[in-house]
Amino acid sequence: MCGICFWLQWNHATEFQSYYQQIIQLITRRGPDYYGQQDVCISGTKKVLNFHGCVLHIRGEKLAHQPAFDGYGNALLWNGEIFAGLQVEETESDTVTLLHHLQANQAINENVVLQTFSKINGPYAFIYYQAASNLVWFGRDVFGRRSLLIHFPVNENDYLSLSSVAPKRNQYDWFEVPAIGIFCLDLNKLKMGDGVASLEQYCRWIQLYRWHNPYRFNIVNHEIQCMQSNQQVDSKDSLNRWYSVNDNEDIKNGFTPFNRLLPPDSCIDSEFNQDSLVDKLCSLLSEAVKKRICCITSPSCFLLSNTDNEQNPKNIPKAKIAILYSGGIDSAILAALADRHVPSDESIDLINVAFAPIDNLSNKKFEVPDRISGREVLEELRKMNIKRYWNFIEVNVSKEELQEARKTHVKHLVHPHQTVLDDSIGCAIWFASRGRGLIKDSCNGSYSMYCSPAKVLLVGMGADEQLAGYTRHRKRFMRDGWEGLIKEIEMEISRISTQARFPYLDEDIVSFLNSLPIWNKADLRLPKGVGDKLLLRKVGESLGLFRSSKLEKKAIQFGSRIAKLEKSSEKGSQQCSRLD
Repeated sequence: MCGICFWLQWNHATEFQSYYQQIIQLITRRGPDYYGQQDVCISGTKKVLNFHGCVLHIRGEKLAHQPAFDGYGNALLWNGEIFAGLQVEETESDTVTLLHHLQANQAINENVVLQTFSKINGPYAFIYYQAASNLVWFGRDVFGRRSLLIHFPVNENDYLSLSSVAPKRNQYDWFEVPAIGIFCLDLNKLKMGDGVASLEQYCRWIQLYRWHNPYRFNIVNHEIQCMQSNQQVDSKDSLNRWYSVNDNEDIKNGFTPFNRLLPPDSCIDSEFNQDSLVDKLCSLLSEAVKKRICCITSPSCFLLSNTDNEQNPKNIPKAKIAILYSGGIDSAILAALADRHVPSDESIDLINVAFAPIDNLSNKKFEVPDRISGREVLEELRKMNIKRYWNFIEVNVSKEELQEARKTHVKHLVHPHQTVLDDSIGCAIWFASRGRGLIKDSCNGSYSMYCSPAKVLLVGMGADEQLAGYTRHRKRFMRDGWEGLIKEIEMEISRISTQARFPYLDEDIVSFLNSLPIWNKADLRLPKGVGDKLLLRKVGESLGLFRSSKLEKKAIQFGSRIAKLEKSSEKGSQQCSRLD
């Protein structure tokens, strides 16, 4: 994951420079292998475009510098991965390939930006300066799997800014760029002194080209209707005021529409007999995992957060990939499929996070549900491949350490999100990504400190949303039957907005699951741990994960017990005062 940042200066004032230097510090942590910066002056004006790129080198023989410029003055900041759609050779960087593709087709197709990004399968956020047209394009993939924020100037000395991440400060408002299409800022329409403008005025300068997608389409239409009727929209959608929608062209994509078919009356028994669907989903998941873990460069000695990995036990091979692992069916399947594609003489790190109060820091106090299930299912994984080094990393977090990490790092990384659920998930993933914990010697039972050198963290999020894995899905089914469940799942897919490497959100998997009728994916007439995520559980059984396939769903905030460290009466949707 790289860090990208762009800002437009209206003059050479230095009032806000210290704040923007903090942004640079944050994006540097996301891309520790290289930092590049370059300014572009807009001819005939005092405006300056500032490009900043920080690179985590994962793909390609040579490290690609950012910002990336071509011979025509076009500039690209890219935080993403191209898994399909554009041809990227194993030895090439997708940053270089993408920039070349945009430049090579620009002369013959004025819509090359829209058409290029419509082809890409994979997570991304980008900023692209088209020099000849004086346009700045930016946006995120249809699922919002990479972060991108936007900030509008508070006075004539402030900057119009885009960044992967931004420090949380009360006087600086940042909005998440919605994953509903590609945006275009026309620099030709900006006049001197226009930097300080209302968000409504920015609508004349920024256009949205919408994804042609039934889920995102509905969100945009809702925003437009609210604007026309002066209704209030959710705070996360309030930024609709800063862009106008270009109705002349939508961006095509190949997603399969969601199947709303209701079960026939004859579908009265709960026996599952769809071996072909199990095989198909297993094959798609295997390919999705393969795309995300192959062609990874060796662990970097420059990783800022993992500088102590040289102290790891010398007899353990360095791992290139890690998995946020609870022993649940989602993460266990990812581990089993990763085992197919990682050479047997390499390690795979299974990162298991647990939280406990500060006054109870013995190992026994960290025996949370995810720790117990993780160990149990680990034995199944070891039987699959006795040659594999499975590093079960016990990340034990005290309340004091949690509070310090939240104050120093997490609140800035999840900003502008600020719910209790954002806090819980953000903290758990931050400690998992750091990868620092204890590893047990299988021979003598002693524990050693271990820090994962892996560059890639696989996360199982996205399965519950598509396969009715949450308690709310069962409640909706009990209240409104199959029709209510279909509406609930479709709404879940429409609001997916995530980060990191999520195989369950691979475009091919989402399309396949969308094509299936709901009763092929879940049957909530069956008990918990059976009917929810039914199809995925059958995939787990086919892989030999019999224990994991029968475990009930435990959300990460409960399985890791982070929720118990905080106010027990809080709801996930409430504003989290701890992120202030």
